[in-house]
Amino acid sequence: MDITTEKATEIPFKRTPVSKKAKQFAELLKKECPDYSYLRELFRQIRVELDIKVTHKEQKLPYVPSEEEMRKYYEMVWKSRDMNHIVIIKTLLYTGARVSELVN
Repeated sequence: MDITTEKATEIPFKRTPVSKKAKQFAELLKKECPDYSYLRELFRQIRVELDIKVTHKEQKLPYVPSEEEMRKYYEMVWKSRDMNHIVIIKTLLYTGARVSELVN
């Protein structure tokens, strides 16, 4: 089958914008006063009816430096004798604060 006949057999469709479809669903469901768990179960059933598989984005683990890399890093900070850097590093290590929390 060549490209021209393949395209001719495709059925074009146009999806309703999500915000418009959400308003339609909301109008239908308003009188039932749904809560979160009801809606969650409702959409789970809709996925079953439409045979839609839930896809998950693959999550990558964060890079963890080796002991040698950490040793070199702390050594460089200590050798710099910049007390601001030393205080920041020690604060992060001893408190478990996130970098963004410390920066703020």
